[in-house]
Amino acid sequence: TLFPTQVLPQRYTHLIETSQSQTFEPYLRANLIAGLPYRLSYQIAGVHFILDSVDDEVQFDYVGLCSQIGYGVLASSCGEGMAGNSCYYSTEYVDGCLTPEEWCVKNGYSITENDCKIPEYPDLVCPKNENLFKNCLQDNEKACNDSGYFLTCETGKVSDTSSSCPYDVNYKTCVCDPCKGYDFTADEATEQGYDILGAACNSCGEMKYMRQAHDCGSYVECECGGIGEVCWSGSKKMFASCKDCYVPCPAGQLDFNYYWCGGALRCMIK
Repeated sequence: TLFPTQVLPQRYTHLIETSQSQTFEPYLRANLIAGLPYRLSYQIAGVHFILDSVDDEVQFDYVGLCSQIGYGVLASSCGEGMAGNSCYYSTEYVDGCLTPEEWCVKNGYSITENDCKIPEYPDLVCPKNENLFKNCLQDNEKACNDSGYFLTCETGKVSDTSSSCPYDVNYKTCVCDPCKGYDFTADEATEQGYDILGAACNSCGEMKYMRQAHDCGSYVECECGGIGEVCWSGSKKMFASCKDCYVPCPAGQLDFNYYWCGGALRCMIK
């Protein structure tokens, strides 16, 4: 027992104490380890030391100290795969030789994956057994994702506003983008007489397009046949110029209700 006026020796190798005063204990230890003299300036009740004195150096009995608080087993005596909680005063001593599972349970890691129900998930894995956890932690984002609901959708999909996650309504199911107005495949959008209009739309990886009739510029449709190159604008066949539709009647005949329709010409005898 130390008295209030007693000064501890300045030369020592180790000094570990047990005290009923939790405030005093760390402060005393820090000063002693640093090699500083320390004078008790206030009354401490129930301070006990287990020590041996060699000359003026103070050495503590680690075995006794650890045993006194329940750590009386040498860590080196535990078999392969066995472990225990280390003594506060010396890591050479543990509270027992425990299997990894026993160690986890003793230290509060007793939760398994099956113990946690969505939207909760296992949290804080035991360092000695990855199948045991400290507790269950609520994770709405993971619960929604695992149930097929997402805050944002991958390319080619859009949120289905009619379906919300029960754990967070901001999360929706993702469906293929309907690409409304994009009614053609690439081949259809570029078939004869048509050009792709605007950018493509991705529907679950399938590209859809809008299209428009090809602009033939000054080319015209011809009633009586065309001359030169042909240009298609949609389903319309257009030419650089047109043939003359007038065909004269044979000699000695007059036009009769002249018209050109499918190559037919009506004439009358004078």
